[in-house]
Amino acid sequence: MTNDRDRQRSKVYAWEERFVAPRDPSSIVFAQAQGMVDAIWAEMGLRFPPKVEPLPRQARSMVADANRMLERQRQCIAKAKAAGKYKGRPPSIDRAKVRKLLTQMGPADVAKTMGVARSSVYRLIS
Repeated sequence: MTNDRDRQRSKVYAWEERFVAPRDPSSIVFAQAQGMVDAIWAEMGLRFPPKVEPLPRQARSMVADANRMLERQRQCIAKAKAAGKYKGRPPSIDRAKVRKLLTQMGPADVAKTMGVARSSVYRLIS
């Protein structure tokens, strides 16, 4: 039983290394990465920059797992939106009321009156 599981697991890891990891949008060519690291360290006045190496297999598989979950989440959200079941978070602030109050008082007073953070009011203003 364990040997079958190990064989299956090694097949999955091999597949991830061939197909998932190379398509990771956060990965760049290691020759370019080493040049960037060297330049950053030189700019900071530091010597002996670290050598840039590929992520270990376990880390690559964790990145691949996260990417698969995000892709699945995007698919499910799109499907729910198409069915009219996903509408997102409802707005917590009435924009019209904020704009009306802003004609009478300042943003800090509007925030106190409505019981929201000042940053929320400033976000609506901009």
